[in-house]
Amino acid sequence: MVHEASSAPRIGERLDGRFAAAICAAFGIWLALTVPASPAMGWDESMHVQLPAARFLVALRSGEFGLAIDALLGCAQYPPAWPAVLGFVQIPFGVGEALARALTSFAWAGALGFTFEIARRAAQSADARRLGGGVARLAGWTALVLGMLCPLADSFAGTLFLEVPSALATGFALWAWMRRADGPSARNELVAGVAITVALFTKWNYGLLLGAALALDWGFEFVGNLRGGTVRALLARTRTLAIVPFLACAWWFLLPLPGGLEVAAQHREAFAGFLAGNLGAAPASAAERVLYAATGIATTVWLAALVLVLALVALRCVRAPAVRVLAIASLFLLGAPLVHPFFLDRFLVPGLVPLFALAGVGLASIPRSGSLARTALILVFALITLLFPRGDGAWLADRLGRLPEAQPARGYAEGVLADRARLGPGRRLPSGGLERAEHDALLDLVAAEVRTGERVGWLGMSSEMSPAALHLGLLARGREQDWFLERDPPELDVAYFAVDPALDEAALRAFAARFDLILWTDPIDLRDRRERAFVNGYRDRLLALHPVDVRELGVVPISRPLRAPLAVRLFACRKVP
Repeated sequence: MVHEASSAPRIGERLDGRFAAAICAAFGIWLALTVPASPAMGWDESMHVQLPAARFLVALRSGEFGLAIDALLGCAQYPPAWPAVLGFVQIPFGVGEALARALTSFAWAGALGFTFEIARRAAQSADARRLGGGVARLAGWTALVLGMLCPLADSFAGTLFLEVPSALATGFALWAWMRRADGPSARNELVAGVAITVALFTKWNYGLLLGAALALDWGFEFVGNLRGGTVRALLARTRTLAIVPFLACAWWFLLPLPGGLEVAAQHREAFAGFLAGNLGAAPASAAERVLYAATGIATTVWLAALVLVLALVALRCVRAPAVRVLAIASLFLLGAPLVHPFFLDRFLVPGLVPLFALAGVGLASIPRSGSLARTALILVFALITLLFPRGDGAWLADRLGRLPEAQPARGYAEGVLADRARLGPGRRLPSGGLERAEHDALLDLVAAEVRTGERVGWLGMSSEMSPAALHLGLLARGREQDWFLERDPPELDVAYFAVDPALDEAALRAFAARFDLILWTDPIDLRDRRERAFVNGYRDRLLALHPVDVRELGVVPISRPLRAPLAVRLFACRKVP
């Protein structure tokens, strides 16, 4: 009888876990099938994710294994884990943006699966005898539903930004970390070390923040073992834990075989530059940060507030190791982006995994004597989710002084805030790229002009049309795979950002000599940014260097918020033989 009583909850947990996995899989399929078709990839997506993935894939399919490895070793600014995953998955089908976006959608579904598990484990850790398996189950399902109702993550799951893959890696790492409490096991320690390594090599900043959180939690664990006289055993297990992260970092930063010391130096330099990047950016206001967080965490501001309240309620159980690590991880992964000078709402996505898990624990931690309060909270949750109007983002923006007073700017801002709360096919795709029709029209014009084997340059490239977007677009339109592997996309323009490189005539001639065909638009920037106007001077100087044949390829209207579309004329020039 004792055996039957103890095994019944375990069977229930396994069935519950399988059902949650099935729900997550169905949710991932739904997300993948409803990814909006527009806009196209922005700069970071194409340059740092899809381009290395495509180079890795094309090289493997061509039998160029050295070039395939070089494609991953070239991921210096952003690490190679997710491009490698995208490359492998696309091997049977060829390079495809839609498949890559679908895979990122499944990554968020996987992150929610881990969120379910860590919330359930944390609730059990908080007080297994008082809460019981059924209430721990409530923690898991609450966390899962909150994650499914998160418009910020659902939207970015349709992009190729690394935040959603980092959320998946964060969930995996927290789950593996909690499993260490199941008992001394070299296998559990190794899995935790692998998970930490995956998080770090998915994106440096989130991996480091998570690593710092886990290191602090390890410090609390050390103190507990110090009191219990088991420090030696903990240190032995920690050596096993650290093996994989140490070897991976030594390989990447010291001797990235089959690369050499020069590649290692490039990795260290890029890593240092990444950590120091954007520190001089004009900081976003506190009101802006609050607005983006409140309108991203949930479909309504009130539901977002309920999430935070439940997470705070969970802190009453913070002495439980699993709850403690969730609290520390939430503090590091959400606190750092919120106080960093350079703020974008997508930076919050990895930290939502421990936050939603904490919220689930908060609901489950209400004792049985407070079942009426728990029932009331569930009803409030349901009412806010189903009945409360989703226009409260504009209400909050108005209270924070972030909503323009005059029309049409006010109406546009209200529309943007309403779009932030949408789920399903109507959700926004925050890629920052051109609208799909505009993107394709430009690339179609270029593909019709470029001849076999020609080297192509583009003056005035910007975030809406990156070098990678040009190369990927030409590859999709029939360019040779050898050409794709040989060319170095980052060298297509004289400058990518609003900084004039002050090239003299010799440097300008050397730049022009790299290409058979040079493209530009009028205006020189696709959004007609004034700070990019200096590129006009380089265009004029290049045309004066030697006789050229200049052709207008066509006109593409580029849409702009609150303004009429910008008629962009595309030009190409070749040297006259």
